[in-house]
Amino acid sequence: MADAADAADVADVTVSPAPYLPFADPHRGSPPGLFALPAADWTEADSAFAAQMALRDRLIASQPRRVALALPQAGPALAELIAALAAHLSCQPGYARAGDLLRRPDRQRLRLAPTAQVLGRLAQEDWLILQQPDPASEAVLTAGAVCFPAHWCLAGKIGKPLTQVHDPVPGYADALAARVNRIFAALHPARPLQRLNWSLASDAQLHCPTAHARRDGETPAFLRVERQTLRRLPASGAIAFGIKTYLTPLADLPAAARTALAERVAALPDEMAGYKGGRGYLSALR
Repeated sequence: MADAADAADVADVTVSPAPYLPFADPHRGSPPGLFALPAADWTEADSAFAAQMALRDRLIASQPRRVALALPQAGPALAELIAALAAHLSCQPGYARAGDLLRRPDRQRLRLAPTAQVLGRLAQEDWLILQQPDPASEAVLTAGAVCFPAHWCLAGKIGKPLTQVHDPVPGYADALAARVNRIFAALHPARPLQRLNWSLASDAQLHCPTAHARRDGETPAFLRVERQTLRRLPASGAIAFGIKTYLTPLADLPAAARTALAERVAALPDEMAGYKGGRGYLSALR
């Protein structure tokens, strides 16, 4: 919703320099692009913490049935994820825990409870819980807290298997689905993974639940990078999928990074360029 996002100043919700430049890395910038995740780095906090958390709090208070949802079967996994995150965050700078109260670095206090709303207010990450109905089945999205979606809506994806969740992604069903399903099935609790995804944005709206709708003359002004983490929860066997979103003004990127970005954009297949906003839009880099 634009009204919630407008309340956060652009300088507050963005970070510079960009912590990741996946388009410049041929190994980490192409799907699936997975690499090891050190357990201590499960979450990341940055200079935009206070502004982004305030926006998350507002979105969850005003749109709880759109940004924070859980199916009944997700109950044990949701409780396990919140307990694991609370234990992890209580060891991170600025956090403090006393019983079922967790104090964030912005000094907001949360009462820990096994709900999707609490999950969305713990850290800057969005979270998805994926579960397999049986060992031979594809993982299904059963719960999540997604305040900063990039042109999709949690309410429209909940209860769907992984391939349907990725339905708009060009080539996913044909080229990636089987491989991703194997990766999810083999994911071990002691070996979490991470990957990086990038896109371009014309404004600093973090909450983008609708499809691209470009206005005449609109051009990219921000780099949007998602640091995505995959971790299997040992008790429930569910997979916790974290999404940490970074926005950086394109004008703040070093010259070499802007050149690499322009080259990567030019090399995108037409279908993927359309998915990311359109060839003309992507090519009009400021």
